Amino acid sequence: MKHYLFGILAIIFSLQLHAREVYSLNNDWKFFFNETAPEGMIPVTLPHTWNGQDVLGRGRNYYRGTGNYLKVFTAPAEWKGKRVFLKFDAAATESTLHINNRYVGGHKGGNSAFVFEISQFLNLGQNNTIAVTVNNAPSLDILPTSTFSNIYGGLHRGAEIIVTDPIAISPLDYGSSGVYVMPTNVSPERAEGKVTVKIDAAKEFAGQTIHTRLTLFTTAYDTLRLDSVTLQGVLKIDTVATSSARLRIDNSNTTTASVPFEVENPTLWNGVKNPFLYHVGVKLVGNDGTVYDSLVVKTGFRTFDIVDNRALLNGEPYPVRGVVMYRDRALVGSAVRPFQLEQDLDIIAEMGANAVRIAEGPYNEEFYAMCDQRGLLVWTEIPMIGTPNINDRGFIDSDNFKENGRRQLKEMIYQLYNHPSVVMWGLFSELAVRGNDPTPYIAELNALAKQMDPSRKTVAASNSDGNINFITDLIVWNQALGWKEGYPADVLVWMDQLKSNWNTLRSGISYAAGGSTYHQDTAEQLNRPSPQGSWHPERWQTHFHEEYLKNTRAGSDSSMFWGAFVGNIFDYGANGYTVGDRCGVNDTGLVAYDRSYRADAYYLYKANWNREEPFVYLTEKRRNVRGEKVQTIKAYSNQPTVELFVNGASMGVRQGETGIFKWEGIALNMDSNVVEVRSGGLSDRAVIRGDKILGVAASPDPRKK
Repeated sequence: MKHYLFGILAIIFSLQLHAREVYSLNNDWKFFFNETAPEGMIPVTLPHTWNGQDVLGRGRNYYRGTGNYLKVFTAPAEWKGKRVFLKFDAAATESTLHINNRYVGGHKGGNSAFVFEISQFLNLGQNNTIAVTVNNAPSLDILPTSTFSNIYGGLHRGAEIIVTDPIAISPLDYGSSGVYVMPTNVSPERAEGKVTVKIDAAKEFAGQTIHTRLTLFTTAYDTLRLDSVTLQGVLKIDTVATSSARLRIDNSNTTTASVPFEVENPTLWNGVKNPFLYHVGVKLVGNDGTVYDSLVVKTGFRTFDIVDNRALLNGEPYPVRGVVMYRDRALVGSAVRPFQLEQDLDIIAEMGANAVRIAEGPYNEEFYAMCDQRGLLVWTEIPMIGTPNINDRGFIDSDNFKENGRRQLKEMIYQLYNHPSVVMWGLFSELAVRGNDPTPYIAELNALAKQMDPSRKTVAASNSDGNINFITDLIVWNQALGWKEGYPADVLVWMDQLKSNWNTLRSGISYAAGGSTYHQDTAEQLNRPSPQGSWHPERWQTHFHEEYLKNTRAGSDSSMFWGAFVGNIFDYGANGYTVGDRCGVNDTGLVAYDRSYRADAYYLYKANWNREEPFVYLTEKRRNVRGEKVQTIKAYSNQPTVELFVNGASMGVRQGETGIFKWEGIALNMDSNVVEVRSGGLSDRAVIRGDKILGVAASPDPRKK
């Protein structure tokens, strides 16, 4: 109901303020490759990527090249005297725009929005042709130059036309809204700061003076109820602050207005407990009272800090229980729809996570808006990535590479500035110091991020030693002991070394191990598989996460880390990944690539992190053939006690340790066994076959959760 309410409020604000016109351009495109004849063009709807099943091939052989998009639309004659802008939410990775066969401009980088003014290219009252050429071929000038995940090609997010008066809140400021709410002091007693607005005017307005009025809104509601047909109730809009300023358009046709604001006794954005959002309305008003443009943005007031390696949200302890998320799904690749974003966030919320790292580049802006509404903390990053592949270089010491990195950082920060969910800017991930030293450039990016946004932390994901770890405000260590080498308990040795040698760093931790729900062993003994092999049993992944959760106390008040980011919440597309049960998919996720099932380890975290939804889960249900008569049976639950029944007989009640309940020495029958765990009215069960049919391979159903 709350999400629906926000939509209604947005409509109300658009009616109250003189609004620009915005038109979706997602429908009725034609797509073709260069060698395609005109009659071979196919109709597509945005978002779209041309990389489908080819990304699942063995080796790095999926199509990375050029694709073309055409759209014909009518530009109304009523647009005369207006300014028209064309916005793409992202195009991967290099794009060139033509309108009516005239070059407009280009963009480099596949994860951020970009905007062009197209007023002068349009034929008003007639059909106009938009042509976009997109290229996802590798380039040493565009981040990322190295990556673990697929680089999908295409117009893989939406597009729209924005129509404004000659004076407008600028759509051209790095693809952002042009409105930045900048709190400088936030407390339960007062939120104060400034609202900065970038304004762009047509040439004929150079040197004129106009008036700008900025109004800060908060929304409140009562007696709301949802019936079978409509949302009924009373909506009340409370104005909590107003401010205004006069400004002059200079001869460059652009200017910046900053207006102070102060809100007494604000309702703070407080994570999942209370993700309260304010609406900030901005009007540009001329001397004669003409409203030139207006815009409403949502934001929230909060503080986030790390003190003594403890995360504090609004000054209160807030253990960070995060997941790592890549930006694709089976079948659609990176062309993810809003309803799929909601599904993914539902899965993350059910697990009990309160934070998410978006890996290898920013996501759809709708995703951040959803995180705002749900109260998730977000770490988002530019795609400067290192990999262990010998030929990959995550950092290229060239002017073009470094300028593109600066550009992508500016786009990310400006476009996501108003989202209270975003609490840190990521600058690199697993970047090896190999060859050219990237640390001076990272220091430059860090200074740029702090200059643009001093209110947020900078962060990086690291798996190497050296000075590179001392640049950003925070560092998160990517660990794989027990998967790529050694055993999970070895993380304790590494933690001792970290405390002894680098205790001044504000450290978080991230970790991941592969596992396949199709790979179920019959033996009771647990053996570490080879990460480079084809056999990735789910049971080892479960063991890995149990050990890390126990030893690092991930996401708990007593952890030595300010936060934990479990990698990964979902399997993701990685064409170069040729191990495990299939090619082209990295299997370190706790949920399947197509979201059809969840690994056992998912429920381990749910048992520890989700106290709101009572459940009990019997582990190893997919391991339904056991090669030995005596077994250990295990369950996960967030309840205090769980009882085991085998073939209807009670095997006793257990109390859990970190959500884990074990019964050892359980003898099974030679054939079929009904195994069930219960806690109050909760239960979960499976049928397990015993050693009478030893040697018959298990046939797990991966659709079972």
